[in-house]
Amino acid sequence: IYDLLWQVNYCSPGHITPCRPSPYRAPSWSWASVDGRVSWRWNHLSMVRATAPQALAEIVECKVTTQDQSLPFGQVTNGSLSLRVPLFSCERDSGGHIYIVLDQTESPAKGEPAHASSSIRSILPGSGSPTPARMLQIQAHADCQEDAATRSVWAIPLVHIPGESCTEGLLVTRVGLDDEEGAFNMRRSVYRRVAYFTYTPMNSGDEAWYCWGSPQPSVEIQLV
Repeated sequence: IYDLLWQVNYCSPGHITPCRPSPYRAPSWSWASVDGRVSWRWNHLSMVRATAPQALAEIVECKVTTQDQSLPFGQVTNGSLSLRVPLFSCERDSGGHIYIVLDQTESPAKGEPAHASSSIRSILPGSGSPTPARMLQIQAHADCQEDAATRSVWAIPLVHIPGESCTEGLLVTRVGLDDEEGAFNMRRSVYRRVAYFTYTPMNSGDEAWYCWGSPQPSVEIQLV
């Protein structure tokens, strides 16, 4: 799980503007899927954390197909990662800030995210109204400029660090796959990664009224 929490370095010395390479190189959840420098917060924080991190997701299955099956570390042609995770819909305000929506009208089905109630949607930040109590503003780090423009995203929290009151995870967007007849089919449970995010409570009371993963049930999704 921790290896999924890489982020692109936009300001590293001699950096290039991160982009998704063409032709296909790797699935979106792999750092190899972007041209640019990446890093992990875990490299320099894991040894000084006072409390053990709590995994909020479970890896169900990982599949990778290589061009030459006799070379397991050769050129990748396809890959998928199945996760069991809490899945939350997100909203953007007029300033581009991203919020995780915690309120929902009903429990989501398999692969279906929680949706905000109409009362929450009507008072989104940026509309001149106060921030709703059950929306969490997150810090998102897009994997590339193209992904930064993605409007419809969902959040999957992966790790919570109690000692730091910090949660890390990924932002994903739904993808369409061709069905057996070649027609475009929007598979609700299939997503691709577009960003890494962190969430730190604005005050000490924020975590008291909500615990990641509860009451939100986990669903199984596939990242490609």
